[in-house]
Amino acid sequence: MTARPSGDAGATAITCPSCGGGVEVADLPAAGQTSMECRYCGTAILLPRDGLADLFAAVGARRAWSPMPVPVRPARQGRRWVPVVAVVVFVVATGGVVVAAALAASGAKHPTSSRSTRAATPTGPAAFATVERTFGGLGIGTGLTQDPNAVAVDSTGDIWVADRQDGRLQEFGADGTYRRTVTVPRDRNDTSDVQDLAADGQGHVYLVTGENILRYSAASGALTRTFQGVRPSGTYTGVLVDAAGTVYGVHVSASEDTLIKLDGAGHVLARWSQFVQRAEKKDPAQNLDLTVDGTGAVLVASAYTGEVYLFDPKGAFVDKFDGRGSAPEQLGRIEHIAVDGRGRVYVGDGGYGIRQFDHTGHPLGGLKIDYHLGTVTALAADHDELYAVTSKGLVVTLKLKPPAS
Repeated sequence: MTARPSGDAGATAITCPSCGGGVEVADLPAAGQTSMECRYCGTAILLPRDGLADLFAAVGARRAWSPMPVPVRPARQGRRWVPVVAVVVFVVATGGVVVAAALAASGAKHPTSSRSTRAATPTGPAAFATVERTFGGLGIGTGLTQDPNAVAVDSTGDIWVADRQDGRLQEFGADGTYRRTVTVPRDRNDTSDVQDLAADGQGHVYLVTGENILRYSAASGALTRTFQGVRPSGTYTGVLVDAAGTVYGVHVSASEDTLIKLDGAGHVLARWSQFVQRAEKKDPAQNLDLTVDGTGAVLVASAYTGEVYLFDPKGAFVDKFDGRGSAPEQLGRIEHIAVDGRGRVYVGDGGYGIRQFDHTGHPLGGLKIDYHLGTVTALAADHDELYAVTSKGLVVTLKLKPPAS
């Protein structure tokens, strides 16, 4: 990809032709280098031959912040309508030379095994966590993923990561050691796409594939129960499980949003119809992420409004707050949500930003993941740790700081 000059060269210098993000002048490579890596989407960018002197002069003239672009990726639930941006792609006949040059310029390393030695430190005011470890990488081999879109932590502390398109569920120890791969069976529509993942405190792991929720034994990896899609909702698009073992099947379509509570045998306990409409009538409920806290309260992150909706255990709407936070660390779009054992809420923007709130929506802090690790595609939390999976196939384990006394 070749860089496009930005309208304000002093602020962002160039614009990535892939994601449209303004590249900060501080990210420009040393004079004489001809390419770099976009900090937001990882695209290899060829720097323009003309005007390089002006670009490098901008480094010394100004170091301005540019808004974080939102990478476009498939929604975890429902359908997402995304504006189409036309880009011009230059095919380089030298096959891989541009990418190799960009990686050399940026110092990025592609993981070649199930372990990564890079341990980037989150930055930003009031950073609430430090990186303990990273592991994994992109690929089809053991311990690697192609399209990671969900993560969960079981009662023993093992980490489960789902690969959306190839129907793989992989288990890792808390230290990142690979344990096993579970192959998700195809349903009657011949699909094994994994849409969501959850774990309970009784040794079970749940995932949504096709129209059903599948329950596995965390100890053996064996399939122990299938929760069939309940009519009229039909198919499930998400799954939650609370501390009591109650399963929440989420169904979101163009015409409805429904949350169905099930017991361990799959019997329907309650149905929350049009629950998102109770919080915000204008919300189409087409791009949501949900989590449940230790009391059974359900939290919903809406990319449409940028808000977090809170429902009590009986489905009554309680409150909502702006999950994007406030300037200068405001998130552009919220897509992921998790809650830890202390009731603290974590909201991710589908990029590199994560915000921490208390259970009332009061902001506690924020951090940015090193862009070399990729954009965040899912979050999970337990008592002391936050887990993020990224677009580069990595699992990032973050050690949470204790609450301020």
